[in-house]
Amino acid sequence: MDFGLTLDLGIILAIAALIFELRNQRNSDRELARREQRRSQVEIYQRLELASIELYRFEADHLDVIRPLYTGVGAPTETAALHAYQNYVTQILILFELQIELYCNELVEAKILKTWLPWLNEVGLAPGFAAVWSGGYDENYSDKLRAVMEKIRHSGQGITMAELIEALKD
Repeated sequence: MDFGLTLDLGIILAIAALIFELRNQRNSDRELARREQRRSQVEIYQRLELASIELYRFEADHLDVIRPLYTGVGAPTETAALHAYQNYVTQILILFELQIELYCNELVEAKILKTWLPWLNEVGLAPGFAAVWSGGYDENYSDKLRAVMEKIRHSGQGITMAELIEALKD
């Protein structure tokens, strides 16, 4: 029996086993990273949805604050009331901006973004929105949100999902 050949075969088998184990560990690490990323994406999206629920509750409790947006009548002139109204609109826009950024960064799918489209259209077409938006607030948001809101405002009827996606490509 040739000990040199046996020793070489043993080394080759040990190296092969090591390579196999390293490959399995790498695959396991990748799967763990994918699961962690997905969990993080779900958590981010859930927080955004919960924030929108809080905003809906605010609307139900403060009709006086939201009325000018949806009727275009009675925009506040008193400083504190105007500030509260502008903050309300700003909160909506921040949620929109976050949702758009999540989509653009591939953290939420198009089907999730699509669920926000009716709200985007509703606010963008609201009779009181143009006054706030063109009063300088448009400059406070990302180019993507500005493109979407401008597209909605000028559509006169709202935009489709395809038009939303197109606005986000520019």
